[in-house]
Amino acid sequence: MVLTKQAYIELKWKANYWQAQYEQLLQREAALKAQVAAHEATIRDLKQRLYGKKSEKSTGPERVGSPSLSVPASEANSPVVRAMAAVTDPLCQW
Repeated sequence: MVLTKQAYIELKWKANYWQAQYEQLLQREAALKAQVAAHEATIRDLKQRLYGKKSEKSTGPERVGSPSLSVPASEANSPVVRAMAAVTDPLCQW
Protein backbone atom coordinates (compact mmCIF):
# COMPACT_ATOMS: atom_id res chain seq x y z
CA MET A 1 0.00 0.00 0.00
CA VAL A 2 1.42 3.32 -1.07
CA LEU A 3 0.22 6.65 0.31
CA THR A 4 0.32 9.82 -1.63
CA LYS A 5 1.90 12.86 -0.08
CA GLN A 6 -1.52 14.50 0.27
CA ALA A 7 -2.98 11.42 2.08
CA TYR A 8 0.05 11.29 4.38
CA ILE A 9 -0.33 14.99 5.30
CA GLU A 10 -4.04 14.48 5.95
CA LEU A 11 -3.39 11.49 8.20
CA LYS A 12 -0.74 13.42 10.12
CA TRP A 13 -3.13 16.35 10.54
CA LYS A 14 -5.88 14.07 11.88
CA ALA A 15 -3.46 12.35 14.24
CA ASN A 16 -2.25 15.68 15.60
CA TYR A 17 -5.83 16.92 15.94
CA TRP A 18 -6.94 13.91 17.96
CA GLN A 19 -3.79 14.00 20.05
CA ALA A 20 -4.50 17.64 20.93
CA GLN A 21 -8.11 16.74 21.75
CA TYR A 22 -6.84 13.99 24.04
CA GLU A 23 -4.46 16.37 25.83
CA GLN A 24 -7.30 18.86 26.38
CA LEU A 25 -9.45 16.02 27.72
CA LEU A 26 -6.72 15.04 30.18
CA GLN A 27 -6.41 18.65 31.39
CA ARG A 28 -10.16 18.97 31.79
CA GLU A 29 -10.34 15.67 33.65
CA ALA A 30 -7.57 16.76 36.05
CA ALA A 31 -9.36 20.06 36.72
CA LEU A 32 -12.66 18.26 37.38
CA LYS A 33 -10.97 15.77 39.70
CA ALA A 34 -9.45 18.63 41.67
CA GLN A 35 -12.86 20.30 41.87
CA VAL A 36 -14.48 17.06 43.08
CA ALA A 37 -11.76 16.65 45.72
CA ALA A 38 -12.36 20.21 46.94
CA HIS A 39 -16.11 19.63 47.13
CA GLU A 40 -15.62 16.34 48.99
CA ALA A 41 -13.33 18.11 51.47
CA THR A 42 -16.00 20.77 52.02
CA ILE A 43 -18.65 18.11 52.56
CA ARG A 44 -16.39 16.27 55.00
CA ASP A 45 -15.75 19.50 56.92
CA LEU A 46 -19.43 20.40 57.08
CA LYS A 47 -20.37 16.90 58.24
CA GLN A 48 -17.71 17.12 60.94
CA ARG A 49 -19.12 20.46 62.07
CA LEU A 50 -22.68 19.15 62.06
CA TYR A 51 -22.20 15.68 63.53
CA GLY A 52 -18.79 16.08 65.18
CA LYS A 53 -17.85 15.44 68.76
CA LYS A 54 -18.42 19.02 69.92
CA SER A 55 -21.38 19.87 67.71
CA GLU A 56 -23.74 20.27 70.67
CA LYS A 57 -22.93 21.10 74.24
CA SER A 58 -24.41 18.67 76.73
CA THR A 59 -26.36 20.01 79.66
CA GLY A 60 -25.42 17.77 82.51
CA PRO A 61 -26.85 17.99 86.01
CA GLU A 62 -24.24 20.58 86.96
CA ARG A 63 -25.50 22.97 84.27
CA VAL A 64 -29.23 22.66 84.83
CA GLY A 65 -30.81 25.33 86.99
CA SER A 66 -28.96 27.74 89.21
CA PRO A 67 -25.49 26.97 90.44
CA SER A 68 -25.50 25.53 93.92
CA LEU A 69 -22.86 25.10 96.53
CA SER A 70 -22.15 21.46 96.99
CA VAL A 71 -20.37 20.55 100.18
CA PRO A 72 -18.88 17.14 100.85
CA ALA A 73 -20.62 15.23 103.62
CA SER A 74 -17.51 15.33 105.80
CA GLU A 75 -17.61 19.15 105.85
CA ALA A 76 -21.38 19.59 106.14
CA ASN A 77 -21.33 20.28 109.90
CA SER A 78 -18.32 22.56 109.96
CA PRO A 79 -18.82 26.03 111.47
CA VAL A 80 -17.81 27.75 108.23
CA VAL A 81 -20.40 25.91 106.19
CA ARG A 82 -23.11 26.62 108.78
CA ALA A 83 -22.18 30.30 108.83
CA MET A 84 -22.34 30.49 105.03
CA ALA A 85 -25.73 28.80 105.09
CA ALA A 86 -26.99 31.29 107.65
CA VAL A 87 -25.77 34.21 105.54
CA THR A 88 -27.23 32.94 102.27
CA ASP A 89 -30.49 31.60 103.73
CA PRO A 90 -32.01 33.79 106.46
CA LEU A 91 -34.61 31.11 107.29
CA CYS A 92 -31.94 28.55 108.06
CA GLN A 93 -31.95 27.41 111.69
CA TRP A 94 -29.09 25.47 113.11
